Amino acid sequence: MSKGELEKTFCDGCPYTPTFEVLRQVLDELGENPIIIAEPGCSVRLNAPPFEMLDVKYSLGSAIGIASGLAWSGTKNKPIAVCGDSSFFHTGINALMNVIQNRVSIFIIVLDNSVSALTGYQTHPGTGYDISGNLTAKIEIADIARLCGVPYVEVVSPDDLDMMRSAFRKAMISDDISFLVVKKPCPLIPK
Repeated sequence: MSKGELEKTFCDGCPYTPTFEVLRQVLDELGENPIIIAEPGCSVRLNAPPFEMLDVKYSLGSAIGIASGLAWSGTKNKPIAVCGDSSFFHTGINALMNVIQNRVSIFIIVLDNSVSALTGYQTHPGTGYDISGNLTAKIEIADIARLCGVPYVEVVSPDDLDMMRSAFRKAMISDDISFLVVKKPCPLIPK
């Protein structure tokens, strides 16, 4: 797949294709039209067919902060922040602290594909490997959210569509902070 093609669609076997199919179904069932904020990375493909769901795309680690600001502005549509695992570790944690401190009602989806995929398959604190490829401590994203007091935290797999559907539905109808980690490795991770 050429670089231009890679930027416009999800790769074969990408775990995010079923993820966003289920999200779209749940939003349609609930009659919701949230503001969806994403960042550079795989999630930006939400802007391409068949999804065309992306409302705001800014910089690495910005989705949670922008969603928080939109919620504070009094928007009627619930913001959904979609960030990747590497961008969550990069700067998303800082924005999460602000959301928790101020009890901002947003829905955060962290796409955990176990790698910084679009920038060259680098490791990050959640991979369990250091920059040289040696085993190291593996930090679980959901544990960070739980330790910080997020009231609804769930880890789901795109292989379990019913569980994912239930989690998306619960997050959308919640009046509090919702934090979901969609976890499945990128199929293109070099072996």
